[in-house]
Amino acid sequence: MAPLRLLPDGAPSDCVALPLLGLIEDPIDIVVSGINPNANLGHDVTYSGTVTAAMEAVIAGVRGVAVSLDSPEGHKGPLDYSTAAVVGRRVVEQVIADGLPEGVVVNVNVPYLLESELKGYMITRQGLRVYRDALDVRSDPRGKPYYWIGGEAPTGVDEPGTDFGALRAGMVSITPLQLDLTSPQSDGCVEEGISNDLDSGTHPVLQTAIGPVILISGVGLLLLSMTNRLSRVIDRARNLLAISESQAGPSKQKTLAQIDILWSQAKLIRLSILFAAVSLLCAALLIIILFITALFGIEDAWLLSIIFIACLGSLIASLIVFITDINRSLSAFKVELYGYETKEG
Repeated sequence: MAPLRLLPDGAPSDCVALPLLGLIEDPIDIVVSGINPNANLGHDVTYSGTVTAAMEAVIAGVRGVAVSLDSPEGHKGPLDYSTAAVVGRRVVEQVIADGLPEGVVVNVNVPYLLESELKGYMITRQGLRVYRDALDVRSDPRGKPYYWIGGEAPTGVDEPGTDFGALRAGMVSITPLQLDLTSPQSDGCVEEGISNDLDSGTHPVLQTAIGPVILISGVGLLLLSMTNRLSRVIDRARNLLAISESQAGPSKQKTLAQIDILWSQAKLIRLSILFAAVSLLCAALLIIILFITALFGIEDAWLLSIIFIACLGSLIASLIVFITDINRSLSAFKVELYGYETKEG
């Protein structure tokens, strides 16, 4: 029976996906991609259709091997794939016999040598490719520009133990690649950076200031509420004073008792306002320190001190004016009450 030959017009990975998805009904044991006429070294694997075709097989749970030939730059005439074919077969037979870990694809690069000239086989790691690409701007016959990626052929760093170093030494490079490209060495610092700058969406200083800002808002609303309450108490007491002018006997004594209760409430509210004002001052100073530190840094201590003193003075002056106004209102009410009591003798 003649082997089945298909010629899809898609990418190399499509050529693998089609039979794996059912174009070939028989079970597939292994996928061999290649032989590519040029080596796939270092970062080449991220561009290579040959390697990604083998990866497509591994994604589907089938063993995958990519084979590439390190043909000479500028070679004229047909290429000799005989050595690469023999090497590829040996590697594939070994993979079938021993298997591969899950999620691993084998990338094989073969020197352009006779089989007898090979110096051996080496299990390698990805080396460092050096690309010297350049943008070539051209014009078509109608004068419209088009672009071509040119430049000199890529080279690599000849480092022992790498795919590039093995080829330079005349050895077959066998590089096991994993589909999981996660960098475990970097996940800690990446997570810290993202959590600080992206996930939260706010500057760390602003995060710290959220609590004091909420406190200031709450205390400010409390101050407003207590101030309104104090005004209502004083107004109520003044109304009772006016009513008591026309009263006598037990009715008058009852009204005066109500006024005494309102006066006690007013003094208690004044004390609460004073406490809330001090809390507001402390929270505001904390926010000022946080923002100044974020803007200027701790090292600019003199500038920090000047701004801090200015803000502190402004806050204290505002609170003094506020508390003084409250005390004046209470004093005026007390004078009204005291004057009335004196008149009644």
